[in-house]
Amino acid sequence: MHGASVGRALRVRGWINLHVHPTGTIYIGEDFRLKSGFSENAVGGFRRMGIWVGSHAELTISDRVGISNSTIVCMNAIKIEEDVYVGGDCAIYDTDFHSIAYEQRFARPDITVKTAPVVIRKRSFIGGHSIILKGVTIGEMAVIGAGSVVTKNVPPGEIWAGNPAKFIGHVSDSSIAG
Repeated sequence: MHGASVGRALRVRGWINLHVHPTGTIYIGEDFRLKSGFSENAVGGFRRMGIWVGSHAELTISDRVGISNSTIVCMNAIKIEEDVYVGGDCAIYDTDFHSIAYEQRFARPDITVKTAPVVIRKRSFIGGHSIILKGVTIGEMAVIGAGSVVTKNVPPGEIWAGNPAKFIGHVSDSSIAG
């Protein structure tokens, strides 16, 4: 593929839907584990893994990342750092897809669509069925609870959950474990 780089020990289980625009770039680090389909992970298993990288967009998936049955749409820049797990049926979007203004939604091209980079820092975890929206940074070692919609930055080492996601506690809090 044009603009693609893939590291050693890539493991893909199941069928995936992949689109990379000729001017887009995708970098996949070493030991990337991707699961797609019900037989690979029942959580979100009704869907295949889907990755869309648009014109001049940059998707970076670093070393030792695991993703199951999720959708990534990268129209600007998405960076997933080392040792991140993304649970089943998650969505990571760096775009609004459509303009808010009626007239622009039907214009071709819709030049007013907003995009902003998404960064998921090292050793964080995104619980199943969560949505990460444009412009969000998930801090190092943060945890996003299942079914959350993340609309703003999550500081390192914090647990956030809900719709919209809000602060629940710290990863190190003993009251949360167990």
